[in-house]
Amino acid sequence: MKAIVEHKISIMPAVQYIDGYHAPSKVEPLCRACPSYGRCWTCPPFDHDVMAHLQQFEWVLVLGAKITPDDELRHSPGSAATRNALAHRLITQAWLQNVEPLMRSLESNHPGSTLLCGFFACPSECSAHCARIDGKPCRHPQLMRPSLEAYGFDVAKTTSELLGLELKWANDNALPEYTTLVTAIFTHNQPAIAPAPPVELSL
Repeated sequence: MKAIVEHKISIMPAVQYIDGYHAPSKVEPLCRACPSYGRCWTCPPFDHDVMAHLQQFEWVLVLGAKITPDDELRHSPGSAATRNALAHRLITQAWLQNVEPLMRSLESNHPGSTLLCGFFACPSECSAHCARIDGKPCRHPQLMRPSLEAYGFDVAKTTSELLGLELKWANDNALPEYTTLVTAIFTHNQPAIAPAPPVELSL
């Protein structure tokens, strides 16, 4: 079973992205309905002014990794839970082997930048029980990377308008046509990134 990972990228002035895609009134109610709200340091409410932090940056690069499973994987036999577990493995593999090295490299090349990751926001050892639940500070603040949603950005609008990717969903019989993994980096200087060819992953 295989999948293809392709990158869709948009680079723009940070103020333009904030003005067009920051929608806390739409996103925050969804966050409040999540069981992680207020129980994880990568989730709101935050102990700092998100907008004051982001408005110091001049540029933002948004990357969408389009992960397209082959037919064997998409329609693999078994329950929906089994297929979802396969999809999670696939997304994890795409992140670790493809997206994270690229975004971490950009982060290293832009000191003082802010990387927003989301799906892999925390080290694995923290995911089961965040220190925030116990009223304690983050154990690994240098590794923590909140999501665009947590910062109040409309990811569906971001993917459709900036990246040309409509979000897709699974059903009882098949995985979605593709899955989109969205990350962004806010920088002081205009970021540059070389076009990446499609990458094949195997499960």
